[in-house]
Amino acid sequence: MILQGVLSFQKQFQANDTDVLLVTTPKSGTTWLKALTFSMLNRNRYPPNIQSHHPLVTSSPHALVPFLELELCSDKDHLPDLNSFSPQDSSLRISLIPQCQNPGVSPSGPFWEHMLGYWKESLERPEKVMFLRFEEMKMKPCFYLKELAKFLGCPFSEEEEAQACVEDIVKLCSFDNLSNLEVNKSGKLPFGVETNVYFRRGQVGDWKNDLTDEMVEQVNSVTEKKLGELGLKFSDGTV
Repeated sequence: MILQGVLSFQKQFQANDTDVLLVTTPKSGTTWLKALTFSMLNRNRYPPNIQSHHPLVTSSPHALVPFLELELCSDKDHLPDLNSFSPQDSSLRISLIPQCQNPGVSPSGPFWEHMLGYWKESLERPEKVMFLRFEEMKMKPCFYLKELAKFLGCPFSEEEEAQACVEDIVKLCSFDNLSNLEVNKSGKLPFGVETNVYFRRGQVGDWKNDLTDEMVEQVNSVTEKKLGELGLKFSDGTV
């Protein structure tokens, strides 16, 4: 199903100037990034301080920001109208927002090659590609949310910052808040996956609980070899 969706997307998708694409590796904060981006882009329509009426209270972030390869492009001969999923601000340009996490096991092919491609593009075309690291976003979520808003052409105004709009979005989209909502604890998404599998622990460095010292040393060695020359580092000092 995933492979068919990827092939259909590559064959049929034509980008618009207003498209925003979130590109992430599995278990790198995809759910969180979707929630933050949706809330930030729609903050005027859905004020984050009024949580009782916010779509994130009743819908999974993956329902509000669908997977292209799992849902929207599963038909090999037909690509649906994606206008309803585009940002509302006509001044936005096509933007890629890749997010990564310190690498562990990846079921989607070589982690390093995927990330290096986006890393290089973010250096060569910073106006088009914003590269984010999960570890850094966890340390300074408000800072990176404001950077994301500026990148997408809809920065927070002084009035919004004074009214704690940034903090309200971060609180609304926090792991503790989202993981405890009923919509994210039960039910399934259209492609059959239960919503609760997208919420693990939301912590930096949790891989230490699953990998042995020998495995960590091996991953670090390969990561150093693959990423070191281009200066791609992680917040814990790992290359």
